[in-house]
Amino acid sequence: MSQRTRRRAAVAVAGALVATLALASCAAGDGGSSDEPVELTFQSWVPNIDQAVDAFNEAHDDIHVTLETITAGPDGGYAKMFSAVQAGNPADVAQVGYDAIPESS
Repeated sequence: MSQRTRRRAAVAVAGALVATLALASCAAGDGGSSDEPVELTFQSWVPNIDQAVDAFNEAHDDIHVTLETITAGPDGGYAKMFSAVQAGNPADVAQVGYDAIPESS
């Protein structure tokens, strides 16, 4: 994967993160006013995603995102996500990836 492609992917991920967190915070609110920010947990394996989370937190006083860094792949982050769901304590938002396996000719 080229540097340009990685950069585009990172920008897309950051944009998706902001949109997802904004929607999740709307759904999490009860419609009333509160001095406390909405607390969200976000799991991601993407390198440097902490910078996007920090920028989001700085720009939004009414929402606070806690980043849980996970390992990419089925034996790392996905296993942690699945265990959290089974325990009834999943993250509010999680980033997952999908790699298509090319068909052999």
